[in-house]
Amino acid sequence: MQTQHIPPAAVPPIVLIVEDDRDTRDLYQTVFKLAGFWVTEALDAETAFEQALELQPDVVVTDIGLNGRCDGIALAHRIHGVAKTADLPVIAVTGRNIADIDEAAEFSEILQKPVTPDTLVETTRRVLAASAALRARGERARARIPALLERSERLVKKSELLRQAKNTRDE
Repeated sequence: MQTQHIPPAAVPPIVLIVEDDRDTRDLYQTVFKLAGFWVTEALDAETAFEQALELQPDVVVTDIGLNGRCDGIALAHRIHGVAKTADLPVIAVTGRNIADIDEAAEFSEILQKPVTPDTLVETTRRVLAASAALRARGERARARIPALLERSERLVKKSELLRQAKNTRDE
């Protein structure tokens, strides 16, 4: 009897929802699960930061106005301030006027509440696609580094040989 190899199912994107309002958090969780995401959640920025470090989600969706010592803006700064999570896209969902939010907040997108489920999912998918493209580009660039270093070393040696030859001629 021949066994057929069945490839493992693709792991769905992991979204970390950071929202202190239970009803909103439950709504986002349901929306993302129905859209095929794997969902984890946090009630505050401190817990979210720990989960981001531990779980390495694909995207963080956070409210800006969180209870506690750290709001969504500070959370984005903390996430992007650590090498392990520096490239993690963060989407803000806020009741604040978007024009009042500092551009240095490092959000991939900022959505104004109330946000429709379709908009939330579409924005998240768009941010994930852009993030994946940037990661792939970075990986291609990193893959080229050894060849570029080797070429650079050859050019330095060639330059040194030319310099020595010129010095010999000049003597």
